[in-house]
Amino acid sequence: MSTLLELSDEMRRLGYLLMDLEEAGDDAPAELQEEVQHRLDEVAEQLSEKLDAYAALIEEHEARAGVLREHAQRFEKAARASENVARRLKERLLLALDGMGVEKLQGQVYSVALAQGPWRVEVMAEEPVLEAGYIRTTVEVDKQSLLRDWKQDPKAVEGLPVKFTRSRYVRVKP
Repeated sequence: MSTLLELSDEMRRLGYLLMDLEEAGDDAPAELQEEVQHRLDEVAEQLSEKLDAYAALIEEHEARAGVLREHAQRFEKAARASENVARRLKERLLLALDGMGVEKLQGQVYSVALAQGPWRVEVMAEEPVLEAGYIRTTVEVDKQSLLRDWKQDPKAVEGLPVKFTRSRYVRVKP
């Protein structure tokens, strides 16, 4: 069987040929018109079968992706649970080492030692009252506002270095 692109190309060529034959009118042989129409019907049938096969594959892969996402969520949940257990076990070891007043303990296989983490800064006010050299601001383009204003009046954003585009996609329904 031909590929989807081959079928669509042939369908287009046959359509143009059929239009040319119809434009020729009585000058075109009736047998040729019938033959082109017959081949057009055959290609349409093959194209229909090909589209059904594509849609079935799309449906199958979308379902598979959904199952894989569910598995990934379960694995992610299990990983978070294991990380939480490890964190709580480390907290218990920290309490035990602090309680004994030691910095390091040696087991038969593992050794456990207290370590200092990196410095952190916590700002103790909702709005920091610090000198300007200690405050970092981030500028971000408000794309939602640009789109809203453009939809209301395209001239409102005329001359700005922005581009509004829409993607195209295929929707498959059973």
